[in-house]
Amino acid sequence: MAFTSAGGREYYSNVRKLTSGITNCTSGMVKGIWKPDGNTLTLNLAHNPTKRPDKASDYVGTGRHILCQKYNTTSSSYDPQYSINSDGDVDVLKDELFTVRLTKTEDGFTGMRYSFLNPHAAMVDYQNAGNSVILIKNDVSYTRAKIESGTIQTQGLAFDAKKGHIAHLVTTGNFHRFYVQFAERFRVDGSGVFTYGTHDIVGNADATQLTIKANSTQTNDIFQIQDSSASNLVVVDGAGKVGIGTIPTAFFDVKSSYTADAIALFTNTNTGGDGVRVNNYSGGSLYYALYVSGDNGSIPILFCRADGNVGIGTLAPTERTQINGNLFLQSDSDKIYLGAGKDTSLLYDGTDFKIDTGLVTASDFVIDCGTNKTLELAETVWEDIQFPISAGKQPASSAPTWATLTTNTGEYGFDVNEYIDLASNELCHKWKEGTDGDFHMHLSVPTANTSGSSQYAKFTIYISYVNSSYVWTETSLTAEVEVIDGTPALRHFYLGMSTVSFSGLTIGTQVKLRVKRIAATGGTEYPSYVFIHQIGCHIECDTIGSRTISTK
Repeated sequence: MAFTSAGGREYYSNVRKLTSGITNCTSGMVKGIWKPDGNTLTLNLAHNPTKRPDKASDYVGTGRHILCQKYNTTSSSYDPQYSINSDGDVDVLKDELFTVRLTKTEDGFTGMRYSFLNPHAAMVDYQNAGNSVILIKNDVSYTRAKIESGTIQTQGLAFDAKKGHIAHLVTTGNFHRFYVQFAERFRVDGSGVFTYGTHDIVGNADATQLTIKANSTQTNDIFQIQDSSASNLVVVDGAGKVGIGTIPTAFFDVKSSYTADAIALFTNTNTGGDGVRVNNYSGGSLYYALYVSGDNGSIPILFCRADGNVGIGTLAPTERTQINGNLFLQSDSDKIYLGAGKDTSLLYDGTDFKIDTGLVTASDFVIDCGTNKTLELAETVWEDIQFPISAGKQPASSAPTWATLTTNTGEYGFDVNEYIDLASNELCHKWKEGTDGDFHMHLSVPTANTSGSSQYAKFTIYISYVNSSYVWTETSLTAEVEVIDGTPALRHFYLGMSTVSFSGLTIGTQVKLRVKRIAATGGTEYPSYVFIHQIGCHIECDTIGSRTISTK
């Protein structure tokens, strides 16, 4: 190896092999090692002959510690290839501009930087068996890259695998697209279509609309959200049915196992806004606009039929409102109004049930029970069968005396052993068949009792009755009235006689009476005659008349 100076360069020529480093130069810095083929190795230290090139602390100024150049026979010049500069950076050079630099980054750690200005050339190209694994290119206007791709993207970045693209980041004109796919499972293309498998999510040009659609043969769910246990939260199937908590069997199907919260809430906070509106095709009784059920669908709560009929507790309302169950008006002031002008009302005021038929114009209260029907009372009421004395038949002897009762009225007065026969009466059609008759008398005394002690009057009623196609039966009742001292004249008395069993009898039974005054047994006999006004019989009634003429 010989040291030579030529063309302003100092170098060692005919270098075959360096067996030891250059450690000391006393006559100046070693400028380079050169081979005749034109390739050089330059050791260049800031042109300071007193400093050592192998000692970084002796370096002063700018320049490169080591520069490897290649002689360009076409341009008869040296092209830099590799260098180590004063900062310790390692550069792969081209035209004095680094293409790759191993350097310290801004945070002080070792890094790598790539820089290349020539368009349409590979900036980074890692290959395996001649195929690009990582390829980064620089075009005039766009930067693009790929990782394991069959073909490089026109613009953007692609991550590919053997069986298809894994991810593409691409830009075309004003559109950006991104897709991740294993045989294109996930994609956003340049027209704004988002695709998962064969399902498209389409946005319009101004990004105001988003559409999710299946392909023409889609039969399964096109959108589904599940929780960590694979339970369905939201499902949209290919027919457009939406399920919340379930695979939908209707166009909107909600299922929930919650017990503490409402399944669904619909709230409109705007004044005058609709709360919930449900519409349905009017297809007759089999179609409904709204159906609310309980106990997992087994109990109908509210059923709004498509023709406008509403059922509460029923699925087959035949009227505008049909209720299967009780209707409860909680307040004693709540009414049910009837008629187009609220003509009639029904009200229970806490004490009485009232039907008012005269709210607008006075009208009759009509009850139509139909043929052979009547109004039946759940609780019986009482009525009187009356046997007036003044209409009775006097006997030939022992007859009562007709006497003055008041100034302008008269009545029969009975002394002891006087009697009268009364006309027959009938157990009426409202009578509750088989119940007893409760007999009583209405009477008065013509004079006051001033005797100083009670006085008494006693009476017997002879009762004969006969049912249809039977024979007459007779019984009797006896009772006594006490006229106490100081009783005034014309004092009225009610004298209960007791009951007679009418068991086995029916409506239409004939009842005939004789009433007689007999001798008192309780004490001193009342000395004057006694006015008897009427014999009455209390009977129980359970209907308004009978259903037919002869039967209850």
